Amino acid sequence: IDDLNNEAIRVELDIVARRAELSNQNLDLINRLVDLLMQSGNYWEAIKQIELNTIGDNPNLRLQFSLARCRQHVRQFDKAMESYEIAIQSLRELQITDYPEWTTLAVEDAIQLAEAMDRSKLAVTWKEIAESIAKVD
Repeated sequence: IDDLNNEAIRVELDIVARRAELSNQNLDLINRLVDLLMQSGNYWEAIKQIELNTIGDNPNLRLQFSLARCRQHVRQFDKAMESYEIAIQSLRELQITDYPEWTTLAVEDAIQLAEAMDRSKLAVTWKEIAESIAKVD
């Protein structure tokens, strides 16, 4: 079953990659491509795709969190922290009232990394954000 699942991910990855290439930066396709790359453990390629498809200095929020998570997986912890800080700052500025589940999970990942890196002030601030997101859910 795992082999079939991995093959299905590879096939979908090929299709989404081609569609993203043809669609000229369709954010939904880029997000799906990055998700598939992360699922397949190809974090370096996901980082590359995020960097290639980032529009200006303000990528979409999901891509910001994905970049942080990828950097964490490839053990670029300082860069991951920077990416989480940017993403969480964007999250606060957007003042969204309806957060998707991935947002809560990404903030929890950020908190774990901040705690592991002894950045307790950031961890406390991010926990408050996570609690406010949980209240909205």
